[in-house]
Amino acid sequence: MNGFRFKPYFLFASITAVCAAGIFLSFMLGQASIPAGEIADFITFKSSPDSRYHAILQMRLTRIAAAFIAGAGLAFSGAVYQSSLKNYLADPFMLGVSAGAALFSALAITLKFQTAFMISLFAFSGAVFAVAAVMAISMARKFSNYNLILTGIALNSFFSSFLTVVMYLSRDMQNIFFWLMGSLDVRHAGQIAYTYVFVIAACLYILKNSHILDLLRLNEKTVYSIGIDQDRHKIKFLVIASLISALIVSQTGIIGFIGLIVPHAARILIGDLHRLLLPFSFALGGTMLIYCDLISRTAADSIDFPIGIVTSLAGAPFFIMLLAGRGSGKGRGNG
Repeated sequence: MNGFRFKPYFLFASITAVCAAGIFLSFMLGQASIPAGEIADFITFKSSPDSRYHAILQMRLTRIAAAFIAGAGLAFSGAVYQSSLKNYLADPFMLGVSAGAALFSALAITLKFQTAFMISLFAFSGAVFAVAAVMAISMARKFSNYNLILTGIALNSFFSSFLTVVMYLSRDMQNIFFWLMGSLDVRHAGQIAYTYVFVIAACLYILKNSHILDLLRLNEKTVYSIGIDQDRHKIKFLVIASLISALIVSQTGIIGFIGLIVPHAARILIGDLHRLLLPFSFALGGTMLIYCDLISRTAADSIDFPIGIVTSLAGAPFFIMLLAGRGSGKGRGNG
């Protein structure tokens, strides 16, 4: 990318400060406002469990943690998708993660498996099944970005059609619809804990191999000439990124645009070098979703807007601006 960029250390320091401010505001604001002193005591472990604010702060902590890891994981996965497929319009849901998770979660709700654990289990299974199907069909022919994307589009439509049938026949359409709009209301800290462990471990593995993503941006003949098995690495990165997205979607429902627009913004700010792009996308995605969640909880009295609505309202115009900027030569990529 050409043009002016900030120094990486300045960007990472800035996003850390903005994220910290968002976390503090998320603790403070909501249907019940909490004094700054109570928040400071809670963060420094000086808060008494008997405090009237303690339970509220515990719930908000779980929600903040869910928002950060969901946004971070989706943004990181989006950056991996876009680099692996050499397509800046790619996102973590391109290979059917969202459609598979939506269909299987709708089946779980319709079949009365309505505990949070069972819905998450069904959603994760559906997402993994969808990705496996896309990969299997794509690899049955000559593997290419073109075949992979077309197969993903076809299976997304297929699963979405079945979802429509399930919703039409189900008596729990409202619950299904609510899940589809996304929610960060995760009530069990254990759910967030294992999500953090898996997502961070997977992200660290990809980050360790980020130099290969840099090479994948080169001409195919050049990549093969230096001994890199392009297809094998591409499939590996896409599968890991899809599993990250599948686990997040199984916990939160479908949260759109984060995996699409955050990597775009990160590339404009920090460039294409993946050892910087990936961690910055991670931090920027987590921070963005914390602020989106704050808006969803405070935009209207006594109403929590589904997080998917907020990310779509914020993401769509921002994405149009990014496309306009790229079209006029600002922040144009190399790929």
